[in-house]
Amino acid sequence: MTIKPALKSAITILETPSAQLRIGTRWRFYALPNQWSGMRTKHLIELFTGELSIPEIATRAGIKIDAVESLVRELQQLNLVDLQRTPISYLRRYNSELGRIEEVSDSDEVRHDYAIEAFLHRMELECDATTFYAGDHDGGRSAVLGRRNFSILIFGQGKIVNALLGVLSASGFSKVVVINRVSTKDPSLKITERDIAGGFVGRSDIGEPRRKILQQIRNASQLFNEPKAEIQKPNLIISIGHPSPDSIQRWMADNTPHLLVDIATSADVRIGPLVYPGKSPCYRCVQLTENSMLLSTQSPEVGSGLSLSVASAIALDTIALADRARSIYLATSYIHSSHHYHQPEIQHWSQHHACGCAWS
Repeated sequence: MTIKPALKSAITILETPSAQLRIGTRWRFYALPNQWSGMRTKHLIELFTGELSIPEIATRAGIKIDAVESLVRELQQLNLVDLQRTPISYLRRYNSELGRIEEVSDSDEVRHDYAIEAFLHRMELECDATTFYAGDHDGGRSAVLGRRNFSILIFGQGKIVNALLGVLSASGFSKVVVINRVSTKDPSLKITERDIAGGFVGRSDIGEPRRKILQQIRNASQLFNEPKAEIQKPNLIISIGHPSPDSIQRWMADNTPHLLVDIATSADVRIGPLVYPGKSPCYRCVQLTENSMLLSTQSPEVGSGLSLSVASAIALDTIALADRARSIYLATSYIHSSHHYHQPEIQHWSQHHACGCAWS
């Protein structure tokens, strides 16, 4: 593969009087020498546009290939340069020249198509938001594209679920399904005034079937225009509120990672722990550790501001889990509260000796 280095987006270069060059973003920058192999470093880096290969850059700059390669390695270690362009496929597009609908294997090669251009603008924003993590060499594209196949089941209802579905769909997760297992006459099957939070659900939605509104949220928000998927084996389950004992038993038996989100009051929500069955503290470990008579089976609705904040926190961690296999909620909980919104309370958990989830 021919490497054509390209400086990442939003990078600025500033030469200083101290014979050093500052390169990076507004709040994260590094120092490099002003001269690189006898050439101004700034002018050399400006050739990293993604259009020229390393030998072509060396020829144009009039320096040796090893000098260019050493600068590329330096920028690579600082996560400031991309080394490849990953093509982005686009599902179903009408080709006016051929008069038929077809799939596009590389969206960048399609010109004068409003739908694809709008999609690429959104895609670029999501990619830019993940491109500065260590190991990313294609502008975040591989990470965002990988979210298409990361399947998520959300158990629950209410403000947090509504916002979470919209944010995850907009972030590139195509396989997201919401499950609310209640009786056919349960009031929660329809949208109520409790669902309104200034986000995806409005007053005009009150009384509408919940399933219909959730589908509208997904369709209106999704980054990739793909049909709703059937999920057999999810990569992650997100449980909003108290999970039923049979659900917990099934998730543990199926060895499915699940994130527990507990709601104490309208002003207090605990995110975590993330449970890897048999490997990390589980729901029962938490119950046994707390051993409190104040535990309630009720899951009250959350205040609007807190609900959107919690949904965003869950979405960001889900992105980290899908992109980089990392989660801050592994064996850990964060209690978000309207009373101390600036500083969540952190709890750490260990497998309880009386639980048996780790017994072989």
